[in-house]
Amino acid sequence: MEEISLKTYSLAASSFCNYNPQTLMAARLSIPFCLALTAVDGYITIQNFTKERVFDPKIREVMRKIKVKGSPEFDKLYPEMFPAEVKVNLRSGVSYLEVEYFPKGSYKNPLTREELQNKFLSLATITFTIEQAKEIINTINKLEKINKASELTNLLIKTR
Repeated sequence: MEEISLKTYSLAASSFCNYNPQTLMAARLSIPFCLALTAVDGYITIQNFTKERVFDPKIREVMRKIKVKGSPEFDKLYPEMFPAEVKVNLRSGVSYLEVEYFPKGSYKNPLTREELQNKFLSLATITFTIEQAKEIINTINKLEKINKASELTNLLIKTR
């Protein structure tokens, strides 16, 4: 990979463009870190964010290849939209371009059922076992058929 460039609205570009995050929270709020993490891992879940990854040399190397800039064109669309254009340039000369106006998971660009369940499992397994988390999903999927709310709430208080 040669370079990743992100064009977005200026508030995001100026407020979340930390190229040297020193804490886990700073990394979570850093566009360059999140883009680099995605480029290296292929996806992001809460489990990808660890103290070790904040200083991972591979992540830091990719971060140096990331350029973030604000766009007056995108500023006109914000806050009704949250536009972002990502361009990935490969060493071979091939480029990939993707433009989104609404973040994945927003009401205008909702998660699919599978994406939502995967996100829930990734977050729920911080507290619950995978089996417990899947049981919660199954109970929610049949919520209209359960007789008592306690069938769900009892699942939510069981921890590892």
